[in-house]
Amino acid sequence: MSKPSRRPTCPARLIWRGHDCKRGARAPKENADYWANKISRNRARDAGALDALKTMGWEALVIWECQLKNRDALDAQIRAFLGI
Repeated sequence: MSKPSRRPTCPARLIWRGHDCKRGARAPKENADYWANKISRNRARDAGALDALKTMGWEALVIWECQLKNRDALDAQIRAFLGI
């Protein structure tokens, strides 16, 4: 029996996580202060979750929604991450 993988993948939506791509960096115009604070909290929470996984011996790959457009590059990234 093989050892279970300790490499989760984490799909992430662009806007709610504050990704730095063209679409993810776009800030909502309505309630701008609310959204800026919310996205900042989301980023801090996500960073904490990734740090916690790393502390437990896991490696995590975050896949951003915008990366789905280039399947070949994404496939190569996932294969490299998994070591296959």
